[in-house]
Amino acid sequence: KVNLNWHAEDWHTLPAEEQLILLNAYIEKDRAQGFNFTQAPLMRWGLFKCDKNKHYLLWSYHHILSDGWSSPIILDELRSIYDSLANNKS
Repeated sequence: KVNLNWHAEDWHTLPAEEQLILLNAYIEKDRAQGFNFTQAPLMRWGLFKCDKNKHYLLWSYHHILSDGWSSPIILDELRSIYDSLANNKS
């Protein structure tokens, strides 16, 4: 059993320019962390609220977890789940 690393921030009160600066800084910091193969999990999530209807979702993972063929399938599934939840569908 593994607990996923989840980070969330609410930036909706900040100007759009500052939101992008913070997002880029977070991405650079996240990339610099890398992954330790001896310690699970090998992925991290970040969610950043920028407006009532605008969020950025950052999914960081080591390429050993998913190849170029699988990643689009996973993202399509995630979008499908999100759309269903956003539209009150099962």
